[in-house]
Amino acid sequence: MTHGSLFTGGGGLDLGFELAGFATIGQCENDRFANEVLEHHWPDVPRHEDINDFDGREWEGVDVITGGFPCQDVSVSGRREGLAGTRSGLFFQMCRVVEEARPRAVIWENVAGLLSQSDGNAMRTVCAELASLGYFGAWRLLDSAFFGVPQSRRRVFGAFVREDCGGWACGCSILFDAGSSGGSVGPPRKAKKPIADGTGRCIVGTVSNKWHKQSGGPSGDERYNMTTDPLVPGFKFAHECVECPDCGEPWCEDCEMHYAGCHCVGPSNLEDYIEENNTRVRRLTPEECERAQGFPTGFTAMLSDTQRYKVIGNAVAVPVAYWLALRTKMALEAG
Repeated sequence: MTHGSLFTGGGGLDLGFELAGFATIGQCENDRFANEVLEHHWPDVPRHEDINDFDGREWEGVDVITGGFPCQDVSVSGRREGLAGTRSGLFFQMCRVVEEARPRAVIWENVAGLLSQSDGNAMRTVCAELASLGYFGAWRLLDSAFFGVPQSRRRVFGAFVREDCGGWACGCSILFDAGSSGGSVGPPRKAKKPIADGTGRCIVGTVSNKWHKQSGGPSGDERYNMTTDPLVPGFKFAHECVECPDCGEPWCEDCEMHYAGCHCVGPSNLEDYIEENNTRVRRLTPEECERAQGFPTGFTAMLSDTQRYKVIGNAVAVPVAYWLALRTKMALEAG
């Protein structure tokens, strides 16, 4: 099967899909440093830098298009301009490419803040736009800590399938097992709640042509292959945080709260941490960050350390991408 990659970044989704047996036919990424990584690992794959100028008909017949469209305008730590923003609004360009290429399935990713943006209207728009193109399926909040990497990283993933390729039922089967607590692939029922409730608490849902929606979340999940390193507790300075749009104070994206009350180890509680844990503290190395995201060690070694941290931090965790790719492949083969 084939795969086209939009908003490729450092290639986390691409690597996961290739490990599952997909052939990447094209990539689209505008960051120069991310493109250095892509050029090194995918030298023979055609690459476009500006999605606004990309003609999706070049990918006509591709099986799957993936895309982690920009999150800056929907993140809780950003300006919250939503899909009207110049960056997160590139989602509509992604839809244009999907309409031109007509893949069998679309797999997308974004931050958890998408669920609460504009009281849930941003999420409704994402679902409505894909539905208008004939793609239906499901979305789910996945935490990378459940996929064998030593970090908690919650992201929303959507799996939408073209109606003539299985549509809603096929999309649901990618993210949920039949009869699981996380979702259902049974007949659609009348929706009792909106697609997203505006609070971010609604972490799974499905979208059919009847706007079926199921709230709640997975229960009974067990973490597996979870490893920790007591020497690297996630030390952070205030200046490494973003600025809270409401009060201007440092906002920790990892903990989704103000830096003053977050769970990271910093200068104010470093001595307490050392005493309580009888250990020393150091910053994660770029190689450790790569492993924390599931990348092979040295995957971004062609960059400076500063750019390695940025590219790795923006990437999708490879084990999550691999899980999605395997299930996408099985769902499309079955459909």
